[in-house]
Amino acid sequence: MWQRETIILKSLMKLMLLQFLNQHGTSECTI
Repeated sequence: MWQRETIILKSLMKLMLLQFLNQHGTSECTI
């Protein structure tokens, strides 16, 4: 039950992190 929520949370955090990096012009450091 909690596993799906953690997966969603992790993907959300990764998305937000990528957006944050792209905003600050460090898009060459893509994960």
